[in-house]
Amino acid sequence: MSKALRNAWGQYPTGVTIVTARDPGGNPIGLTASSFVSVSIEPPLISWNLGRSSSQFQRFAGLEAFAVHVLHAGQADLAMTFASSSADKFGGLQLDRTDDQPAAGAIDGAADDQGGRNQQHANREPQGS
Repeated sequence: MSKALRNAWGQYPTGVTIVTARDPGGNPIGLTASSFVSVSIEPPLISWNLGRSSSQFQRFAGLEAFAVHVLHAGQADLAMTFASSSADKFGGLQLDRTDDQPAAGAIDGAADDQGGRNQQHANREPQGS
């Protein structure tokens, strides 16, 4: 990507979210995602994207349920923790969770927490150059 294009796209403001889920063993997994976008209110649809080159791709690719946690400005440290490759992203984190929730649970202090289920995986190879 050209430096000019990277700089231009870097000017576009975006919110920051944490996406969490539970792996097949029931362990919480999570990552920071700024690719979150509202697609539709009725029916409620959102989209978030994860590149194939991400170290988290295989962990999230086959999961059916997830939660998106919209962060507020005071949670920058939390966003950085989930953006890191740290194995213990959930250490010391207060999660509000019931046993019937398939995702990791609500993050205490997040501006919003929404659970969801994957409706479609756009798992396509890149086209063009």
